Amino acid sequence: MTEMAPAGSPCPKCGQENVETVRFCTRCHTLLRYACPACHHLQPHGGKCDACGVDFVEYETAQLRLARERAQAAAAPRVSPATRAMVVGVALMVLALGAWWSMKRLSGAPVQPAPRPRVATPVPAPPPPPAAAEEAQLAADVLRVLQGLRSLAQAHANYPEYGPRAFDAKKIVERYVSAAGGDVEVKRGMRETMDLYMLAAAAWNAGLRADAGDERGAAAAFASVAHDPVLDSCPAARVARDNAKEDARAPLEVVQGISVVSALPAIFECAESRLADVERRMAGG
Repeated sequence: MTEMAPAGSPCPKCGQENVETVRFCTRCHTLLRYACPACHHLQPHGGKCDACGVDFVEYETAQLRLARERAQAAAAPRVSPATRAMVVGVALMVLALGAWWSMKRLSGAPVQPAPRPRVATPVPAPPPPPAAAEEAQLAADVLRVLQGLRSLAQAHANYPEYGPRAFDAKKIVERYVSAAGGDVEVKRGMRETMDLYMLAAAAWNAGLRADAGDERGAAAAFASVAHDPVLDSCPAARVARDNAKEDARAPLEVVQGISVVSALPAIFECAESRLADVERRMAGG
């Protein structure tokens, strides 16, 4: 297992000297230290936590599944216990009247008005949890989803692991931030963080298309990435795009997109920075 790099050790990718406290190379943005999603222990590799033994990917998969289930439960229509008791009481009353009428007809006795059945008064249901508490729980669930994407990026997960989870996370985040209530600034930060993670997914996918030899698809994907307005929220990636030079072999927008893809670590770093802002606000900082 690789030991933590001492102060002044070079980046394994570009050779830049970096102090031990930085998580990304100051030159090429290569990730140098990984944070455990469970206990937040920092270590020089992904996979499993040296402190608590948690598997990064398995932990975040479980957190994403839990958040999806809670979001679906929150969106499902609810029937209060009092309403349910009233419906059951009415149904029992109808059944009782039907049975009484049938018995009278079979016995041949004159039909007398049926006594009015007594319906038990339903026991008052306990009050629902405060809306603020439910809102806080939903916000915490969405935060864990975003933290899961951060852990996947830090663990250098491959695209088949990252891509589908990013799209699942986007649905959960959009459902939450579009609902009424909650901290407006937290929701804005969550949306911006999710946008950055989706930009990373798009840039990553464009690079994979090029690697697979899909020239037409890659060109369209590169151009789309170059024009993505989310770049404005990540200065390093925007600078990479703006500094791209014209090339006779490809349109400028394609060259710009390729430059953005080369800045993929910087996009992840921007997303992590924005997520840290959300975490601080939710913690009351």
